[in-house]
Amino acid sequence: MSVVHDEPTMELIKTRLSHSERPLIRLMRTFYKLTMIPTGLEDQERTAEELEIVHMSFLLELRQLVKTLKEFKGTRAVELNRSESIQLEIERSKLEDQAFQEKLKIQNLESLLEQARRDRKNKIQYEEIGKEVRRFSDRFQSADRINGLAREIESLLDEQGFYAERWASRRVQFDAVILNMEALQESIKEEKADADRKKALNDDESDDGNIAAEEPAEGSGGTKVGGGEEGQTGDRPDGETQPPIDPSAQGGSQLQAKGSTTSLNPQAASFLPPSSEGQRTADTPEDRMKIDGEPENLSQTASQPARASSELTPKPDHQPMEIDGFDLQTNLSHSLEGSNEDGLLIEEATMEDGEEIEEAEEGQEIEAQA
Repeated sequence: MSVVHDEPTMELIKTRLSHSERPLIRLMRTFYKLTMIPTGLEDQERTAEELEIVHMSFLLELRQLVKTLKEFKGTRAVELNRSESIQLEIERSKLEDQAFQEKLKIQNLESLLEQARRDRKNKIQYEEIGKEVRRFSDRFQSADRINGLAREIESLLDEQGFYAERWASRRVQFDAVILNMEALQESIKEEKADADRKKALNDDESDDGNIAAEEPAEGSGGTKVGGGEEGQTGDRPDGETQPPIDPSAQGGSQLQAKGSTTSLNPQAASFLPPSSEGQRTADTPEDRMKIDGEPENLSQTASQPARASSELTPKPDHQPMEIDGFDLQTNLSHSLEGSNEDGLLIEEATMEDGEEIEEAEEGQEIEAQA
Protein backbone atom coordinates (compact mmCIF):
# COMPACT_ATOMS: atom_id res chain seq x y z
CA MET A 1 0.00 0.00 0.00
CA SER A 2 1.68 3.20 -1.21
CA VAL A 3 1.87 6.33 0.87
CA VAL A 4 0.72 9.50 -0.83
CA HIS A 5 2.86 12.58 -0.03
CA ASP A 6 2.28 16.18 -0.89
CA GLU A 7 4.16 17.91 -3.70
CA PRO A 8 7.04 19.50 -1.69
CA THR A 9 7.80 16.19 -0.04
CA MET A 10 7.91 14.41 -3.39
CA GLU A 11 10.31 17.02 -4.82
CA LEU A 12 12.57 16.65 -1.79
CA ILE A 13 12.62 12.89 -2.20
CA LYS A 14 13.40 13.15 -5.91
CA THR A 15 16.23 15.64 -5.30
CA ARG A 16 17.83 13.42 -2.71
CA LEU A 17 17.63 10.43 -5.00
CA SER A 18 19.03 12.33 -8.00
CA HIS A 19 22.03 13.68 -6.10
CA SER A 20 22.82 10.38 -4.50
CA GLU A 21 22.32 8.00 -7.48
CA ARG A 22 23.62 9.82 -10.61
CA PRO A 23 27.34 9.76 -9.77
CA LEU A 24 27.06 6.18 -8.66
CA ILE A 25 25.32 5.21 -11.90
CA ARG A 26 27.99 6.91 -13.99
CA LEU A 27 30.73 5.17 -12.01
CA MET A 28 29.09 1.83 -12.51
CA ARG A 29 28.82 2.40 -16.27
CA THR A 30 32.52 3.28 -16.49
CA PHE A 31 33.40 0.20 -14.52
CA TYR A 32 31.35 -1.96 -16.84
CA LYS A 33 33.17 -0.47 -19.88
CA LEU A 34 36.49 -1.20 -18.27
CA THR A 35 35.61 -4.81 -17.75
CA MET A 36 34.21 -5.28 -21.25
CA ILE A 37 37.43 -4.32 -23.18
CA PRO A 38 38.60 -7.24 -25.44
CA THR A 39 42.05 -8.81 -24.80
CA GLY A 40 43.11 -10.04 -28.29
CA LEU A 41 46.77 -9.87 -29.63
CA GLU A 42 46.00 -7.84 -32.76
CA ASP A 43 44.29 -5.17 -30.77
CA GLN A 44 46.64 -5.21 -27.89
CA GLU A 45 48.09 -1.77 -28.52
CA ARG A 46 44.64 -0.19 -29.18
CA THR A 47 43.19 -2.02 -26.22
CA ALA A 48 45.93 -0.82 -23.93
CA GLU A 49 45.30 2.79 -24.85
CA GLU A 50 41.52 2.41 -24.54
CA LEU A 51 41.96 0.56 -21.29
CA GLU A 52 44.09 3.40 -19.96
CA ILE A 53 41.53 5.99 -21.07
CA VAL A 54 38.65 4.04 -19.53
CA HIS A 55 40.65 3.52 -16.39
CA MET A 56 41.35 7.26 -16.15
CA SER A 57 37.66 8.08 -16.67
CA PHE A 58 36.76 5.57 -14.02
CA LEU A 59 39.09 7.20 -11.57
CA LEU A 60 37.71 10.61 -12.42
CA GLU A 61 34.18 9.42 -11.89
CA LEU A 62 35.19 7.81 -8.66
CA ARG A 63 36.89 11.03 -7.43
CA GLN A 64 33.90 13.06 -8.49
CA LEU A 65 31.57 10.71 -6.62
CA VAL A 66 33.72 10.96 -3.53
CA LYS A 67 33.79 14.74 -3.85
CA THR A 68 30.05 14.90 -4.36
CA LEU A 69 29.47 12.68 -1.41
CA LYS A 70 31.66 14.89 0.71
CA GLU A 71 29.85 18.01 -0.44
CA PHE A 72 26.44 16.53 0.09
CA LYS A 73 27.52 15.22 3.40
CA GLY A 74 28.02 18.78 4.58
CA THR A 75 25.81 21.47 3.08
CA ARG A 76 23.33 19.45 1.13
CA ALA A 77 22.61 17.14 3.98
CA VAL A 78 22.08 20.12 6.25
CA GLU A 79 19.70 21.70 3.79
CA LEU A 80 17.83 18.48 3.35
CA ASN A 81 17.61 18.02 7.07
CA ARG A 82 16.44 21.59 7.48
CA SER A 83 13.80 21.16 4.81
CA GLU A 84 12.72 17.91 6.32
CA SER A 85 12.55 19.52 9.73
CA ILE A 86 10.46 22.33 8.28
CA GLN A 87 8.14 19.84 6.62
CA LEU A 88 7.88 17.86 9.81
CA GLU A 89 7.21 21.02 11.80
CA ILE A 90 4.52 22.00 9.34
CA GLU A 91 3.03 18.56 9.56
CA ARG A 92 3.21 18.69 13.36
CA SER A 93 1.50 22.07 13.42
CA LYS A 94 -1.16 20.72 11.09
CA LEU A 95 -1.67 17.74 13.36
CA GLU A 96 -1.84 20.01 16.39
CA ASP A 97 -4.33 22.25 14.64
CA GLN A 98 -6.35 19.23 13.66
CA ALA A 99 -6.23 17.89 17.23
CA PHE A 100 -7.24 21.31 18.56
CA GLN A 101 -10.13 21.42 16.12
CA GLU A 102 -11.17 17.95 17.19
CA LYS A 103 -11.00 19.01 20.82
CA LEU A 104 -13.13 22.04 20.02
CA LYS A 105 -15.60 19.79 18.24
CA ILE A 106 -15.66 17.43 21.21
CA GLN A 107 -16.23 20.32 23.62
CA ASN A 108 -18.96 21.69 21.37
CA LEU A 109 -20.61 18.30 21.21
CA GLU A 110 -20.35 17.93 24.99
CA SER A 111 -21.95 21.34 25.46
CA LEU A 112 -24.71 20.37 23.02
CA LEU A 113 -25.23 17.10 24.88
CA GLU A 114 -25.41 18.91 28.22
CA GLN A 115 -27.85 21.43 26.76
CA ALA A 116 -29.98 18.59 25.39
CA ARG A 117 -29.98 16.93 28.81
CA ARG A 118 -31.00 20.19 30.49
CA ASP A 119 -33.72 20.72 27.91
CA ARG A 120 -35.04 17.20 28.48
CA LYS A 121 -34.97 17.67 32.26
CA ASN A 122 -36.68 21.05 31.98
CA LYS A 123 -39.26 19.57 29.62
CA ILE A 124 -40.08 16.83 32.13
CA GLN A 125 -40.36 19.41 34.92
CA TYR A 126 -42.52 21.67 32.76
CA GLU A 127 -44.80 18.74 31.91
CA GLU A 128 -45.17 17.87 35.60
CA ILE A 129 -45.89 21.52 36.45
CA GLY A 130 -48.36 21.68 33.57
CA LYS A 131 -50.16 18.59 34.81
CA GLU A 132 -50.28 20.07 38.32
CA VAL A 133 -51.60 23.37 36.95
CA ARG A 134 -54.17 21.72 34.69
CA ARG A 135 -55.43 19.67 37.62
CA PHE A 136 -56.70 22.81 39.33
CA SER A 137 -59.09 25.39 38.01
CA ASP A 138 -58.38 29.05 37.50
CA ARG A 139 -58.62 31.73 40.17
CA PHE A 140 -62.19 32.74 39.46
CA GLN A 141 -63.49 29.19 39.66
CA SER A 142 -61.41 28.56 42.78
CA ALA A 143 -62.83 31.72 44.37
CA ASP A 144 -66.37 30.62 43.50
CA ARG A 145 -65.74 27.20 44.98
CA ILE A 146 -64.24 28.73 48.14
CA ASN A 147 -67.24 31.03 48.52
CA GLY A 148 -69.60 28.10 47.99
CA LEU A 149 -67.75 26.06 50.60
CA ALA A 150 -67.89 28.99 53.03
CA ARG A 151 -71.64 29.27 52.50
CA GLU A 152 -72.02 25.54 52.96
CA ILE A 153 -70.00 25.70 56.19
CA GLU A 154 -72.24 28.49 57.48
CA SER A 155 -75.36 26.50 56.62
CA LEU A 156 -73.90 23.42 58.31
CA LEU A 157 -73.12 25.45 61.43
CA ASP A 158 -76.68 26.77 61.44
CA GLU A 159 -78.00 23.24 61.06
CA GLN A 160 -75.71 22.12 63.87
CA GLY A 161 -77.15 24.74 66.19
CA PHE A 162 -80.69 23.88 65.09
CA TYR A 163 -80.18 20.17 65.67
CA ALA A 164 -78.47 20.83 68.99
CA GLU A 165 -81.52 22.77 70.15
CA ARG A 166 -83.80 20.09 68.76
CA TRP A 167 -81.77 17.39 70.50
CA ALA A 168 -81.98 19.24 73.82
CA SER A 169 -85.73 19.64 73.45
CA ARG A 170 -86.08 15.97 72.48
CA ARG A 171 -84.11 14.94 75.55
CA VAL A 172 -86.47 16.97 77.73
CA GLN A 173 -89.45 15.44 75.95
CA PHE A 174 -88.00 11.97 76.30
CA ASP A 175 -87.47 12.47 80.03
CA ALA A 176 -91.06 13.64 80.31
CA VAL A 177 -92.25 10.63 78.32
CA ILE A 178 -90.30 8.29 80.60
CA LEU A 179 -91.85 9.94 83.66
CA ASN A 180 -95.32 9.62 82.14
CA MET A 181 -94.67 6.00 81.23
CA GLU A 182 -93.60 5.26 84.79
CA ALA A 183 -96.70 7.01 86.11
CA LEU A 184 -98.82 5.08 83.63
CA GLN A 185 -97.24 1.82 84.76
CA GLU A 186 -97.97 2.66 88.40
CA SER A 187 -101.58 3.50 87.57
CA ILE A 188 -101.95 0.30 85.55
CA LYS A 189 -100.52 -1.73 88.43
CA GLU A 190 -102.92 -0.07 90.86
CA GLU A 191 -105.89 -0.70 88.57
CA LYS A 192 -104.81 -4.30 88.09
CA ALA A 193 -104.50 -4.76 91.85
CA ASP A 194 -107.96 -3.24 92.34
CA ALA A 195 -109.38 -5.52 89.65
CA ASP A 196 -107.76 -8.56 91.29
CA ARG A 197 -109.15 -7.58 94.67
CA LYS A 198 -112.62 -7.06 93.22
CA LYS A 199 -112.44 -10.39 91.44
CA ALA A 200 -111.33 -12.13 94.63
CA LEU A 201 -114.19 -10.51 96.58
CA ASN A 202 -116.71 -11.48 93.93
CA ASP A 203 -115.41 -15.05 93.92
CA ASP A 204 -115.64 -15.19 97.70
CA GLU A 205 -119.17 -13.79 97.67
CA SER A 206 -120.27 -16.24 94.98
CA ASP A 207 -118.75 -19.15 96.91
CA ASP A 208 -120.46 -18.03 100.13
CA GLY A 209 -123.78 -17.68 98.30
CA ASN A 210 -123.54 -21.16 96.83
CA ILE A 211 -122.72 -22.67 100.21
CA ALA A 212 -125.61 -20.82 101.87
CA ALA A 213 -127.99 -21.96 99.12
CA GLU A 214 -126.93 -25.60 99.42
CA GLU A 215 -127.39 -25.81 103.20
CA PRO A 216 -131.18 -24.99 103.28
CA ALA A 217 -131.75 -27.30 100.34
CA GLU A 218 -130.12 -30.20 102.12
CA GLY A 219 -132.10 -29.46 105.31
CA SER A 220 -135.48 -29.46 103.53
CA GLY A 221 -134.66 -32.57 101.53
CA GLY A 222 -135.18 -30.92 98.15
CA THR A 223 -132.92 -29.41 95.58
CA LYS A 224 -133.29 -26.17 93.67
CA VAL A 225 -131.66 -25.75 90.36
CA GLY A 226 -131.61 -22.82 87.98
CA GLY A 227 -131.71 -19.20 87.85
CA GLY A 228 -133.65 -16.67 89.63
CA GLU A 229 -133.08 -14.65 92.68
CA GLU A 230 -134.29 -17.44 95.00
CA GLY A 231 -131.59 -19.86 93.94
CA GLN A 232 -128.88 -17.32 94.41
CA THR A 233 -129.90 -15.99 97.84
CA GLY A 234 -128.86 -17.51 101.15
CA ASP A 235 -127.90 -16.87 104.69
CA ARG A 236 -124.41 -16.02 105.76
CA PRO A 237 -122.75 -17.81 108.61
CA ASP A 238 -123.23 -14.74 110.81
CA GLY A 239 -127.00 -15.01 110.46
CA GLU A 240 -127.49 -12.22 108.01
CA THR A 241 -129.25 -12.69 104.75
CA GLN A 242 -126.95 -12.57 101.72
CA PRO A 243 -128.14 -10.15 99.07
CA PRO A 244 -128.97 -11.62 95.70
CA ILE A 245 -126.15 -11.77 93.19
CA ASP A 246 -126.78 -9.87 90.00
CA PRO A 247 -125.68 -11.93 86.96
CA SER A 248 -124.93 -8.77 85.04
CA ALA A 249 -122.68 -7.61 87.85
CA GLN A 250 -120.98 -10.99 87.92
CA GLY A 251 -120.56 -10.88 84.14
CA GLY A 252 -119.24 -7.36 84.43
CA SER A 253 -116.68 -8.49 86.97
CA GLN A 254 -115.67 -11.32 84.69
CA LEU A 255 -115.36 -8.93 81.77
CA GLN A 256 -113.38 -6.60 83.97
CA ALA A 257 -111.07 -9.42 85.00
CA LYS A 258 -110.78 -10.50 81.40
CA GLY A 259 -110.05 -6.96 80.33
CA SER A 260 -107.36 -6.70 82.95
CA THR A 261 -105.53 -9.63 81.37
CA THR A 262 -105.76 -8.28 77.86
CA SER A 263 -102.76 -6.54 76.38
CA LEU A 264 -102.38 -3.30 74.51
CA ASN A 265 -101.94 -3.12 70.77
CA PRO A 266 -98.45 -1.69 70.00
CA GLN A 267 -99.69 -0.50 66.60
CA ALA A 268 -102.60 1.49 68.11
CA ALA A 269 -102.62 5.28 67.90
CA SER A 270 -103.29 5.63 71.64
CA PHE A 271 -102.86 3.58 74.82
CA LEU A 272 -105.70 3.44 77.37
CA PRO A 273 -105.71 1.69 80.74
CA PRO A 274 -108.19 -1.19 81.13
CA SER A 275 -110.49 0.73 83.48
CA SER A 276 -111.06 3.44 80.89
CA GLU A 277 -112.12 1.17 78.01
CA GLY A 278 -115.77 1.93 78.61
CA GLN A 279 -115.04 5.65 78.69
CA ARG A 280 -112.80 5.74 75.61
CA THR A 281 -115.34 7.62 73.55
CA ALA A 282 -115.91 10.13 76.32
CA ASP A 283 -112.26 11.24 76.51
CA THR A 284 -111.57 14.75 75.33
CA PRO A 285 -108.44 16.00 73.45
CA GLU A 286 -107.45 17.90 76.63
CA ASP A 287 -107.03 14.56 78.45
CA ARG A 288 -104.58 13.23 75.88
CA MET A 289 -100.83 13.74 75.88
CA LYS A 290 -99.05 14.07 72.54
CA ILE A 291 -95.53 12.82 72.05
CA ASP A 292 -94.44 15.81 69.97
CA GLY A 293 -96.02 18.32 72.34
CA GLU A 294 -94.26 21.00 74.38
CA PRO A 295 -92.28 20.06 77.50
CA GLU A 296 -94.61 22.21 79.66
CA ASN A 297 -97.66 20.15 78.63
CA LEU A 298 -95.68 16.96 79.24
CA SER A 299 -94.72 18.10 82.72
CA GLN A 300 -98.34 19.02 83.48
CA THR A 301 -99.44 15.59 82.34
CA ALA A 302 -96.68 13.95 84.40
CA SER A 303 -98.05 15.71 87.52
CA GLN A 304 -101.31 13.72 87.19
CA PRO A 305 -100.25 10.04 87.26
CA ALA A 306 -103.55 8.91 88.84
CA ARG A 307 -105.72 9.94 85.91
CA ALA A 308 -106.85 6.76 84.19
CA SER A 309 -108.00 8.59 81.08
CA SER A 310 -104.52 9.91 80.13
CA GLU A 311 -103.29 8.69 76.73
CA LEU A 312 -100.17 8.80 74.57
CA THR A 313 -101.43 9.89 71.18
CA PRO A 314 -98.76 10.54 68.45
CA LYS A 315 -99.52 13.18 65.88
CA PRO A 316 -100.40 11.66 62.49
CA ASP A 317 -99.00 14.71 60.64
CA HIS A 318 -95.44 14.19 61.93
CA GLN A 319 -93.11 11.25 61.99
CA PRO A 320 -92.57 9.53 65.36
CA MET A 321 -89.77 10.82 67.52
CA GLU A 322 -86.52 8.98 66.93
CA ILE A 323 -84.05 8.73 69.80
CA ASP A 324 -80.64 7.10 69.42
CA GLY A 325 -80.42 3.85 71.35
CA PHE A 326 -84.13 3.83 72.27
CA ASP A 327 -87.09 2.77 70.18
CA LEU A 328 -90.29 3.61 72.06
CA GLN A 329 -92.62 1.61 69.84
CA THR A 330 -90.32 -1.43 69.80
CA ASN A 331 -89.85 -1.40 73.57
CA LEU A 332 -93.59 -0.99 74.12
CA SER A 333 -94.35 -3.82 71.71
CA HIS A 334 -91.85 -6.12 73.47
CA SER A 335 -93.24 -5.27 76.90
CA LEU A 336 -96.84 -5.70 75.73
CA GLU A 337 -96.07 -9.01 74.03
CA GLY A 338 -94.55 -10.22 77.31
CA SER A 339 -97.71 -9.14 79.13
CA ASN A 340 -99.86 -11.03 76.59
CA GLU A 341 -97.95 -14.22 77.27
CA ASP A 342 -98.10 -13.88 81.06
CA GLY A 343 -101.62 -12.40 81.20
CA LEU A 344 -100.31 -9.07 82.50
CA LEU A 345 -100.32 -5.56 81.04
CA ILE A 346 -96.75 -4.65 81.98
CA GLU A 347 -94.32 -6.94 83.78
CA GLU A 348 -91.51 -5.25 85.65
CA ALA A 349 -88.34 -7.25 86.19
CA THR A 350 -87.20 -7.12 89.80
CA MET A 351 -83.65 -7.12 91.10
CA GLU A 352 -83.86 -10.80 91.98
CA ASP A 353 -84.97 -11.69 88.46
CA GLY A 354 -82.03 -9.75 87.05
CA GLU A 355 -79.62 -11.59 89.36
CA GLU A 356 -81.11 -14.93 88.34
CA ILE A 357 -80.75 -14.04 84.66
CA GLU A 358 -77.11 -13.03 85.18
CA GLU A 359 -76.40 -16.27 87.06
CA ALA A 360 -78.02 -18.29 84.26
CA GLU A 361 -75.92 -16.47 81.65
CA GLU A 362 -72.73 -17.06 83.65
CA GLY A 363 -73.61 -20.75 83.94
CA GLN A 364 -74.12 -20.98 80.19
CA GLU A 365 -70.76 -19.28 79.55
CA ILE A 366 -68.99 -21.69 81.94
CA GLU A 367 -70.62 -24.67 80.21
CA ALA A 368 -69.62 -23.31 76.80
CA GLN A 369 -66.00 -22.86 77.95
CA ALA A 370 -65.95 -26.37 79.45
